[in-house]
Amino acid sequence: MSKEIVEQQLKTVKFKGVNWDVTIEPSKPRVSELGAVANIYSAITPTFSARTEGTNLIFNIGSADSGGHFGKRTFAQNVDGALVQGWSWPLSQVLAILKLGMSGMCVMQFSDQGALQISIDSGLGKYDYILPAMNQ
Repeated sequence: MSKEIVEQQLKTVKFKGVNWDVTIEPSKPRVSELGAVANIYSAITPTFSARTEGTNLIFNIGSADSGGHFGKRTFAQNVDGALVQGWSWPLSQVLAILKLGMSGMCVMQFSDQGALQISIDSGLGKYDYILPAMNQ
C-alpha cells in the first residue's frame, strides 16, 4: 500500500496546544486508590470527570443519573488553577498511563479547554500522552 493511500484512510489529529490550568504530580497512594474505585464504578460508567473545589482536585466517578452510584474522590490538594467545565476522560486508559509513571516522574496537566496530558519521565526517555476530553 502506498503512503498516500494509508494517510487518506487514517485520519490523524494535530494537537495545537492549550493552556494548562491545573498541574499535579500524582502520588502512588492516590493512583492506587483511584484504581480500587475504578474497579467498583467502571462497570457503571467507564469515565471520570475532573473539577476543582477550592484548592482540591476532585475526580467524580460513576453517574448520579444512573441509579445513584457515584464516587467523589479528592485526588490532589493545594492545587493552583481551576477546572469548571466538567470534561471527562476514559478511566481505564488514564489509569494504565498513570501506572506506567509510578516508577519514574509523572505529571498530569488538565486544561479547561478539554485536554489532559500525562507526562512520564522514566529516566531513559520522556513520554507525553495527550487525551482529548469527552463532554458528559
